[in-house]
Amino acid sequence: MLFHFFAKTQPILKILPLVTPFTPLSFSFATKKQQPLSPNEIQIPKDKIQLNFSRSSGPGGQNVNKVNTKVELRFNVDSADWLTLEVKKKLREIHKNSINLEGELIVTSQVGRTQERNRDDAFDKLRMMVFEASLTEKEREFLIPAETEVLAKRRVEGKRRKSDIKKVRSGKFDY
Repeated sequence: MLFHFFAKTQPILKILPLVTPFTPLSFSFATKKQQPLSPNEIQIPKDKIQLNFSRSSGPGGQNVNKVNTKVELRFNVDSADWLTLEVKKKLREIHKNSINLEGELIVTSQVGRTQERNRDDAFDKLRMMVFEASLTEKEREFLIPAETEVLAKRRVEGKRRKSDIKKVRSGKFDY
């Protein structure tokens, strides 16, 4: 009886393996690629981006006719040393319609009435494009095994039975 009481009050110990700096591990942190967690973490060097301002279209009254508020960002994807080769390749694939014949990615913005707002919006768009290109695709795991001939026959037979039941209900059946 005393043993039973003792066993209930004792905490359960979990034995964990001892990991020291000298213990060989099966994985390495150095080989894992660091990808940004959010678009705000991406730093774009503003001195390597060409900015052009022009007159915006759309509503805005006389402001549209007088002030150059539309922003156009341009940079050459191949000569951008602040992007990795994988990101450059993926940028070319994803945003091929935004890249001209010289290889420049063009991002425009004309949502605001000021140059500052449009410039910030265009840089946000560029950050989002680079973020999308920097994400790595996960490998698909096939949880359902490939359909075999037996499973295909079972499936077709089940569909045929269900069809026959529906035909009987509607009165369109042959004997």
